Amino acid sequence: MIPEGRRLWHSLFSQIDSDNSGVVTHDEWDAAVQKGLIVEASGISFSQIDLNNDGIITVHEWNAAVQSGFMALLLPPAPSVEATYDFADGANCGQGLEIVSPEACKAAADTLGITYGRTNMKGKWKQTPPGCFVHKGCTQGCSLHFGTGNGNNNGNFRAICNVAQATTTTEPIQRLAASNEADKVNVMA
Repeated sequence: MIPEGRRLWHSLFSQIDSDNSGVVTHDEWDAAVQKGLIVEASGISFSQIDLNNDGIITVHEWNAAVQSGFMALLLPPAPSVEATYDFADGANCGQGLEIVSPEACKAAADTLGITYGRTNMKGKWKQTPPGCFVHKGCTQGCSLHFGTGNGNNNGNFRAICNVAQATTTTEPIQRLAASNEADKVNVMA
């Protein structure tokens, strides 16, 4: 079984080696930088990994760079997840867009700048939207509610909804950079 660190570094090498030749050319390196697979940090470049300066990075050179520990500096910034919220006056959020916990309800209201003095976080109302809501049109000094029932907005409430959660796709590589696997093992034999 290949440890996760080895697998991730091997996967990165394979992604950069777009023609599957077993070596990384300067053109493949530049394409990987453009795609955001790697970021050339100050002082770390293709030429520093290409130990014999022959214009290609071999598996041996890649392994040496991984073992040196500086490869983590080539990785893109850590992934971030950013929640985006909106509200719907007089309507429900829509399937899958409801806020799912009292804590998330408070965070969404705070993000939207909706202030509240009172909270009721465990109602099972029939005339209100499921999830997080305030009274229709309210933005300041509202009563913040979180409903756990299967209600339907009767038109008097502002449903607070999830809109999207965007994240980068480099999370496995970032886990690797945070670990010490790269310092311990050869990526490929």
